[in-house]
Amino acid sequence: MIILKFGGTSVSEADGIRRVVDIVGRQRTRRPAVVVSALAGVTDRLLAIATAAASGGGDAALREWDELKERHRLLARTLFDVRSTAHRELEAALADVFRRTERGLRAAAARAECPAPCRDAIAATGEDLCAHCGMIVSEERFATATIVERSERTREIRIYDDIGCMLSAGSPRDGRIAARFVHDHESLSWIARSEEHTSELQSHV
Repeated sequence: MIILKFGGTSVSEADGIRRVVDIVGRQRTRRPAVVVSALAGVTDRLLAIATAAASGGGDAALREWDELKERHRLLARTLFDVRSTAHRELEAALADVFRRTERGLRAAAARAECPAPCRDAIAATGEDLCAHCGMIVSEERFATATIVERSERTREIRIYDDIGCMLSAGSPRDGRIAARFVHDHESLSWIARSEEHTSELQSHV
């Protein structure tokens, strides 16, 4: 295994992302573990937006947030054919990330405050957050997950920072739990009843 770490400047534009993909592709036989930072300047801007939202500048903060979202969507349109499955899947993933962060920004604006956990969650936009308590999932070996079937065609993967949060979350109101998963602490592989679901989860965490 080889660990490849790319900073924000490496993925700040489409050409840089293509170079990263090429580098990773050439290392596939070495089972690369890839660590990618946020786009250049994004983390600082997110923190500034959170501060503005909590300081009475909610409308201005949300306008800045819209600009930041568009930056990511433009990259997606540049990298993928908008008619492709890859683009649709990326847009869906971005929409989910944007929705969670926007909830935090609106809450900060409504309360006129953004305490440390709120700031951390906003700064961690794009990282996995526990679906129950909202904390960043920092220890993969403790992470658990469920697949929730919301309809015949819609399934949602929900990640938890440990088994306690998964059990505390209980049964979802918007669907049924199709499967539950925990990590093997040594191999970090998902332990699940279905290999199909296991491979799907591995692409999300």
